Amino acid sequence: MWPAQYRAARAVPPHSLEELRPAHGTVALRITLPGCTECARFEVEDRSDYEAWLKHGEGVTHIYDWDCQRASYRRSAEAAGVDELPSYVLLPAKGAPRVVRPHAT
Repeated sequence: MWPAQYRAARAVPPHSLEELRPAHGTVALRITLPGCTECARFEVEDRSDYEAWLKHGEGVTHIYDWDCQRASYRRSAEAAGVDELPSYVLLPAKGAPRVVRPHAT
């Protein structure tokens, strides 16, 4: 179900990331921006290990890109608490969305 919900959100962005809450488990949105130097460094050096930690340590079932080049995506990420890139927004089935940064592990 969630991959279809993600595709729909790509076509018609939600007003709030909480609208993307999965029915079960936890989904993570990878918040990036093209041209971001820190995002590029993270992509090359740390992304694989960090996402493995998200899956095993945080119980994340799916990780999806959330490209903040689109203004509506950027606004929804900021409203969820993203203030630095790269970041991940964890959307659990229950509870509030939570922002995590790669350097925080």
